[in-house]
Amino acid sequence: MVYHANYIPWFETGRTESLRAHGIPYTELTDMGINLPVVELQVRYHRAALYDQLIEIWTGIEEVTRTRVHFVYTLQVAGESRPLATARTVQTFVDDDGRVLRMDRFPDVWQRIQAAAAELSDNEQ
Repeated sequence: MVYHANYIPWFETGRTESLRAHGIPYTELTDMGINLPVVELQVRYHRAALYDQLIEIWTGIEEVTRTRVHFVYTLQVAGESRPLATARTVQTFVDDDGRVLRMDRFPDVWQRIQAAAAELSDNEQ
């Protein structure tokens, strides 16, 4: 069985790749001095993942504000519909000194984040 803490990097991968797929690579944000530290994490483990299973990660955005984004995740074995785990994270937009940023002060990025949120909130697994 996969150790429970090893699920957390999978959520990070899902979040990073979902943003990249919507034209918002993390490197672009960090190059602009925008960081997204996790301030909340909730995980519900439904059943164990086993080594050598191919895992699919579904990532959605539950809510986005000018200062925070709430992601939701479902992990499942490829080809199966039953979840291994479901999770939720809340990230806050901060600068390199840890001060909270209002994303409406970055109009281009803010518009792309809102568009990604609209798409990711409408997606079905």
